[in-house]
Amino acid sequence: MVSIAVPGWARSLVVAARGKYPLPVMASDLIAFIPAFWFAGLLRNEVSSVTLDWLNVVQVAGIAIIAFLIVSYFLHLHRDRYRVGTFDEILALGFAWASTGVVAGVTNVLAFEPRTPTSVFGVGMMLVGMWMLATRAGWRLLVRSERRPDPEGRTRVLVFGAGEGGESVITSMLGDVDSRYVPMGLLDDDPRKQNRSIQGIRVLGTSADLASAARNADLLLIAIPSATASLIQKLSDEADTAGLEVRILPSTTELFGLMATIETARPLQIADLLGRDEVEVDRTSISN
Repeated sequence: MVSIAVPGWARSLVVAARGKYPLPVMASDLIAFIPAFWFAGLLRNEVSSVTLDWLNVVQVAGIAIIAFLIVSYFLHLHRDRYRVGTFDEILALGFAWASTGVVAGVTNVLAFEPRTPTSVFGVGMMLVGMWMLATRAGWRLLVRSERRPDPEGRTRVLVFGAGEGGESVITSMLGDVDSRYVPMGLLDDDPRKQNRSIQGIRVLGTSADLASAARNADLLLIAIPSATASLIQKLSDEADTAGLEVRILPSTTELFGLMATIETARPLQIADLLGRDEVEVDRTSISN
């Protein structure tokens, strides 16, 4: 399993920061503007020596801060509408960043003479955007590391199926520090998924590689609710040979709207191997 080693002080820092959310994220976003625009000005001077009105540069950065604060307020960017680093938050962040660029750019052209060079303004906004994305990526990585369970003393799970079912069960296992199960790898027969990685858990090969992958696992979880009876039988036989316990995710009908997690997985049943429901024999009628 691929994991990120995070120092203890970093874990303590993210725990403290999460307790004071959204102030750390908001402060990081707003403080980024002035040093970003300042650094963009220094870069411009390195490329071609020009006389910059540094006061104007700082003023444009200040206008950008105010514009970003207003737009983000109406988008609820820092008011618990979105989880930090999620796709929805990145979309909202992108809109706030673009709107800020338009407002500050127009103000720079119309209200200042001499105006801050377009190159300085453009590079400054790009640096701000990169900083915002980087801080959110770091936040997510630290939070993920904090929640990831320690494999020691837990049931090591080999997941067959790198689709939605596999992603769901891996997310549930890695999102609970007290989880009794830890994913160690993925298998999938789809050639397009051979290079896939889900939260650092890589696809190790196909069903033909089950024997070698089983050396570091205790349990095989079949995370393809639509798996055929022949495939389930094949995986079950190979898992038995490797000494693995076998569980399977219920079908979508059985889940009935529940999230696919390791806790919803069940042992194999006769119906799974038959590919149909088990026929109940009417012993009374036969006896008669």
